[in-house]
Amino acid sequence: MIRSVSKTDDDNQYTDATAVRITDKEMETAILETIELGSETNSEITTENSSAISAADLRPKITGNEINMKLKPKKNCNGKRITINVAGTKFLVSWETLAKVPNTRLSRLTMYDVDPDEDEIFFERDPTFFPSILGLYYTGQLHFLHSLCGPAILTELAYWEIPATALSPCCKEACFVTEEKRQENQKLADEFGLSEQTSYEEEKRCCGAWRLKLRRFLEDPQSSTWAKIWLFLSLLATVFSFASEAISSVKEYRTPSDFDPAVNNSTFREMITANLSNKELMRLTTYDNAVNDILRDVAQYFFTLDIILRMLSSPGRWHYFKSVLNVVDCVWLVSAWVLYAFVLLYCAECWWTMSTLAFRTIFWLYFINNSLRVFRVVRIGYLFMPLKVIFLTIKASIAEIVTLLFLLILGALIFGPLIYLVEVSNDKSSMYNIPIGYWWAIVTMTTVGYGDRYPSELFGYAVGIVCVTVGLGFSGLPISVISANFSRYQAFAASIKAKKSQSRGSSQESASNAISPELTCKG
Repeated sequence: MIRSVSKTDDDNQYTDATAVRITDKEMETAILETIELGSETNSEITTENSSAISAADLRPKITGNEINMKLKPKKNCNGKRITINVAGTKFLVSWETLAKVPNTRLSRLTMYDVDPDEDEIFFERDPTFFPSILGLYYTGQLHFLHSLCGPAILTELAYWEIPATALSPCCKEACFVTEEKRQENQKLADEFGLSEQTSYEEEKRCCGAWRLKLRRFLEDPQSSTWAKIWLFLSLLATVFSFASEAISSVKEYRTPSDFDPAVNNSTFREMITANLSNKELMRLTTYDNAVNDILRDVAQYFFTLDIILRMLSSPGRWHYFKSVLNVVDCVWLVSAWVLYAFVLLYCAECWWTMSTLAFRTIFWLYFINNSLRVFRVVRIGYLFMPLKVIFLTIKASIAEIVTLLFLLILGALIFGPLIYLVEVSNDKSSMYNIPIGYWWAIVTMTTVGYGDRYPSELFGYAVGIVCVTVGLGFSGLPISVISANFSRYQAFAASIKAKKSQSRGSSQESASNAISPELTCKG
């Protein structure tokens, strides 16, 4: 059913101008209420005459005007103004003002949102922010007091469906400073590994709670005493690993192999003629002593166990391989055990029976194994806050480090050929060719100055002065950014330490308060 109503500016009465649709449910409700009113009137009819009166006569007559009166808002809600109640604080505003900012919650209000009993529209929100919200409708500018919380302002804007871009520049900066600071702190917390990594999906997986405890045990030494012991064992295994490698390079600590290379050993003579260095021959003709083998094996077994436990504690099947350190650990693990298998097949007394290919293969596996073992130190360093700050600073400054390398290469490409050209007429000059000039330029720009190459002409000295000056400028530009990153991480680490100290002091104070009544009673 459709009725047409509208309001005029003079008498605030409805006329037939605007079509408003009334649903069947509203019509039925109005009819039932009118019937109840009519029933009270008809109750005065006596029982003697009730039999003579038909049911149609008892039904009250319902006119269109009576239905309109039931559905029509009261008082000023059908006029120019409307009362908005925000948690008890009332604001009087016109419908025309609310329509100035379209596509917002207030602009979509209609007369049928008005509570007919209270003659107002109620919102259960904080009234502190609402005057500023209305100010946008009044003046077209959105300003907030700078003392208000930035995230709370953004929450209110989201509720009233006002975009954050509507904020005035002065308030936008003050509002988003807090939000940007919060996001930066959240990012730093993620990098330091302080964010909560648990999730409902992870806990639902098989042994989810056990995986979380194991990961906390491996990655947070402060979580328990056993975690601290595991960290100590990791340090001990790392020391064993590097100590065994250092000892194995000393000839006096190696055991000579008792064999005669001249007897039935054409392969060994072939490697001798291949110009093997004395260091390679030492590795070939001697082997590690028993103590050194034990140290290396203990470290390798411990590292293998640590990698397996980290794989088991990973949240997902492939989540473990998303970390570069984890991938490096897996490559090291494979190379270490392949090398170990080669050593078992070709023991130290039989190295001379190997082919050249086998010897070269073991040599390169040995090189890869030793190179990747350095990353174990990086992993342990992440467990100590000072080293963690340094590693995170390097990680955050990768772009600056690459820029520094690019500037050094650019300077070498300029000053390398230049120093060669100015020294080309001097036969006693150490700048024999342009590649040596590149080496000299990089060493000079980094202010290392090995002294193996140096200019010997007046123009060469001038090129050297310019090269040093440019190198200082090149190295100073990215280093300032790296220092800023270090200060940021250092400040965040200091705040973490302060919070831990504060929480530890609070817990001790609570514990002392808890046991003080017992001590008092015993006294």
